[in-house]
Amino acid sequence: MTIRNFCTMWSAIALLSGCWLLSAKTSLAQDPAFFDRILNDRDCRQCYFVSLEVSSLQYSGKVIIENDELFSFIRDTKGLNGKEYSEFMKDLLMSGKSLMLDSAIPGAEGLSLNIKGVTKNQFRLLKSSDELEKTLAKGCIATVSRYFLDKSIDSMNGVSLQDCHAYIKDQKKGKLMSSIPLGAGEDATLIARLFEWQIPARIDDLSGRIVISK
Repeated sequence: MTIRNFCTMWSAIALLSGCWLLSAKTSLAQDPAFFDRILNDRDCRQCYFVSLEVSSLQYSGKVIIENDELFSFIRDTKGLNGKEYSEFMKDLLMSGKSLMLDSAIPGAEGLSLNIKGVTKNQFRLLKSSDELEKTLAKGCIATVSRYFLDKSIDSMNGVSLQDCHAYIKDQKKGKLMSSIPLGAGEDATLIARLFEWQIPARIDDLSGRIVISK
């Protein structure tokens, strides 16, 4: 075997290994049990949020919406029952595809989508800030610590290497409420990232603050 052929072979192996690792990482990030927990919880005053990609002629991007409101929208527009809704949305979320929204346009305030026949502010748009993005970049534990425990943890600190779900579970019986104010639309960005980290989030009835649990 020539040196050139040897290098070509190992390049191919490295490429295949990289693809396998990427596939494994993706599958780990898409836990069907997490989606089932969120999508099947529809009989609630303040339901868990769903973060999803949507697309229309005038907007394409990520939004958040409470699960019961999303179910009502899908039921009214596609005629699906509860079981069909859960299966449809789980497939959509796991595929990474966008939900098509006819005639959806961003509202004047830039915080939600306006859709004919849909209550205002159901599909909420994401806004951010340098401070929020800097914290999110540090990872799950640093973000939870900052916005729910009012503690600053460096991304390289030993505690941030723990599993984030176990970290939340260890705090106050696994239920935390946001303690740091966020700007308009920033709460949507935080909730969307928590969803990516498979952390259920909803709004507390009384305080209006974000509640997470594990």
